[in-house]
Amino acid sequence: MLFPNGRRLYMLEKNSEIPSSYLLDLQTKEKTPIGSKEGYFHFLENDIVYVGGKGEYILDGATGLQYPIQSFSQLHPNAFSNGYVDTELLVRALSQSDEVFLIDAASDPVIAISSDFRINPEHNFIVYSYDLPEYWANPMEEFLHQNGIVYKYAAARFPSKSLPTEVASPDGKFIARDDGIHLAETNQMIVNAPIPGVRGWTYDGRGVIYSSRRCLFQIGLPFADDRACFRWVSEPVFMLKIPNEYLLPGKSP
Repeated sequence: MLFPNGRRLYMLEKNSEIPSSYLLDLQTKEKTPIGSKEGYFHFLENDIVYVGGKGEYILDGATGLQYPIQSFSQLHPNAFSNGYVDTELLVRALSQSDEVFLIDAASDPVIAISSDFRINPEHNFIVYSYDLPEYWANPMEEFLHQNGIVYKYAAARFPSKSLPTEVASPDGKFIARDDGIHLAETNQMIVNAPIPGVRGWTYDGRGVIYSSRRCLFQIGLPFADDRACFRWVSEPVFMLKIPNEYLLPGKSP
């Protein structure tokens, strides 16, 4: 998983019975251990990540520290009646948050973050669309609009079912595709990719991260079109670099 600013890379190693995960700083090569928790990652800011799945928390990419985040129902059980939240109380809480993020997921969760979340993680909370009365007719995004709550979209989750087919370099001179890196002007391939799966450009615009997954076991009826993957296996992560001759100013190899 490459952070949006291209500075850090999340790595999960499974060479032993106990997997280890860390953040690799692509500039300094420093490794910051972050434990072995797995889940889905949604970028809130360049270095701030919401991790969903088994035990939700906020990950600070700069330090590797994790801050637990609770649901609004856990923090304010008295705000719920018959399983649904008092919308006036929820609007008040969202309005008092420093930042609000809408997560692209089945339950349309919303993450509310305070500026002091590292010191007081209890000021953060997560609320789901099914907490709302008549949530099928009034999804979370519409609820935010109706109540004037300013929010941001969280970036797509990782791992994801789909990957971008191509990503342009920050300076627009190169395009990374599944088959490799191309010159934007002529479409000439200058670096061949060992595997498909473009993740993004590194912080300096001189390299591209490639990673992918393959299905180890599929489940479903024989000869049926609708089959699901029972177990995904991550493949190695590659960083392809732009050859130096293409980086020289004013030179067109």
